[in-house]
Amino acid sequence: FCGACLEGLRAAAGPGAAAVQCPRCGTPTALGPAGVAGLTSNFMLDDLAVPAGPDVARGTPLAAVAETVGATCPVCWAPYALADAFIPRLLPCGHSTCTRCLEGIVKRHPEDALCVICRARVLEPGARGVSDLPINYAMQRYMNELKNSSSFEQ
Repeated sequence: FCGACLEGLRAAAGPGAAAVQCPRCGTPTALGPAGVAGLTSNFMLDDLAVPAGPDVARGTPLAAVAETVGATCPVCWAPYALADAFIPRLLPCGHSTCTRCLEGIVKRHPEDALCVICRARVLEPGARGVSDLPINYAMQRYMNELKNSSSFEQ
């Protein structure tokens, strides 16, 4: 999350709150004496921006549905795809992130890459890289069903 979002979570938690709670998964993050400013940053959002192509435009009905059901990458918000850079990778913590964003996170922080949702380590010791992480096939099947449904525009 960006600093403004974290400050918003802190403000919503009330004055003197010792922790903020993730709105997606409910995981609490303890705030030290420095508050949000004391949290360590695990990636630079500006560096991970992914331009949306026509097949991942956020305004399409399929993309809107994917976002609503959590079938989008938590970093770039692109709907997961069946192939290419937007394949969902399953992290050891159970969260998923697209291959492209994970590669960017690991490239910038090879020794301490963290999940953007819960801040757990992305790669287990001995892992060679993002390609060692399993593909989230359940999410891929779900996205395939959405794409093949006549109820949604492509």
